[in-house]
Amino acid sequence: SGAPSCANAARAGAPLGRAARGAAMAGDRDAPDAELQEHARRELKEALGATGSEAIERLRVAVEAAEEARLDAEELESGWNVLRRLEAESLPLTFTDVPRAEMERLQAASSRDGAVEILMTCMQIALEDGFQAEILAEFHYHNFMFCQKQRWCAEKASTFLSLMRVLHTKAIVEEKLQESDARILLDDLIMKHSRQLPPFTLGAFSAEEAFLVADYARKTFFKHYKMHTFVYSHRQDFSIRVVDQRVVPRVFESADLHKEFEVDPLEVAELADLFASPEEA
Repeated sequence: SGAPSCANAARAGAPLGRAARGAAMAGDRDAPDAELQEHARRELKEALGATGSEAIERLRVAVEAAEEARLDAEELESGWNVLRRLEAESLPLTFTDVPRAEMERLQAASSRDGAVEILMTCMQIALEDGFQAEILAEFHYHNFMFCQKQRWCAEKASTFLSLMRVLHTKAIVEEKLQESDARILLDDLIMKHSRQLPPFTLGAFSAEEAFLVADYARKTFFKHYKMHTFVYSHRQDFSIRVVDQRVVPRVFESADLHKEFEVDPLEVAELADLFASPEEA
């Protein structure tokens, strides 16, 4: 008939509030409550596997509850690491790769080479990295030209350039996604930047502009998707051998002489004239 205790609530699987957790821990400050810890551990495990827009907040609540339940440092650290990563990935991309000042310089660039140089600096591309870097530089340049064609402001252009970079990096370089999964990733990125719901979504694009972004990606990036995947799956085999180039010929190593190496000089054809008699000569 009375109110259920914290332990009973934990057994029933009901969520424990801060006050309830505090009451459960008040009885023994030195030893953590085993049932409370088990409940927090279970909630943390479920939150680590959660997906969707509510995953971040659910994980944050679970990590804080695990911290109050005094779980091991290793368990807490794994939760905090995943939470930080999810928060970083969920932040809007506007002015992340190309800050406003660099974006304005880029839009004012008077030559292709000047624009490519700024893009390579912002996207951290070096031509010394090989043909992949050259392809990537062209990829970003054509994305920038699309922004110029649309006459987008610095905010929209910076967002679009970073959106395409994330799409390429995740789909091609890091996770090597199937094309269908890459299209889902693009839809998620566009949605995150076409709705004004801070802090994790930013309405940089209108509905019409979001359609233009999707259409551009379909006609360019996804049209050559197999080519992009080939570039990062192509393997080069090298055969390496050491060649010792010397100015002076190498001196032959001396060899030991043994009794069995001796021959009868009379039997050596090259020495026959030395043993010929005067009459024969």
